[in-house]
Amino acid sequence: MGANGPTRLSFTRLSLYQECPRCFYLEVRRGMKRPQGIFPTIASGLDRVSKNYLDGVRAGRLNPPAVLKSYWRDWKPYPDQAQIDEWRDWRKGLRYRDQKNGVELVGMIDDCLVSRGKTEVLMPIDFKSRGFPPKPNTSTFYELQLDMYALLLRQMNKKVGDRGLLIFLWPESMREGCKELTLRSETVELKTDYRRAENAVAEATRVLRAGMPSSSKNCEFCRWARQ
Repeated sequence: MGANGPTRLSFTRLSLYQECPRCFYLEVRRGMKRPQGIFPTIASGLDRVSKNYLDGVRAGRLNPPAVLKSYWRDWKPYPDQAQIDEWRDWRKGLRYRDQKNGVELVGMIDDCLVSRGKTEVLMPIDFKSRGFPPKPNTSTFYELQLDMYALLLRQMNKKVGDRGLLIFLWPESMREGCKELTLRSETVELKTDYRRAENAVAEATRVLRAGMPSSSKNCEFCRWARQ
């Protein structure tokens, strides 16, 4: 669908489509992105530290984190560190060429757990660093992201279960002298369904083929552009 190869669709672009079809179309077809603010590097720093900790658990240097304690009897870290590094790399990541819709699906996964049984089943993990505790409905926004991971892993011939994990991290306090920041965490388990991701991809590609769609009634960016 793209002039220089297949159009790439990620969770970020699909969530943009769900927010506003017109903003999605303008970004993918015309390269016109919404105005963006400064990216908070503290969030990416916390994600990096969290990934490094799980890497240490995988290598046997560190104990399992308390946030995953309830899963450790039946699950363990995905053992292949090189594979995890590749899946995290934005230049590689998870990729699948969707011939039916003429697009390439891409994603970068934070980590995976694998079941301890004879049949290895994967459960994707994504860290969510925030400035405040998650609200009761916060996790629903990321259902599609975990669905995308399930779809991508499945298309890479990996056996994936029907669950994914979100690990929320946020600051709670700082000790005297600003030498140590205390974090709180919460693990949310969500049911995943790769078919929901397939449906979202099909809907988004239909919009790209049909031409400029209407904007969402609640899209502040389109409202601003009309002023």
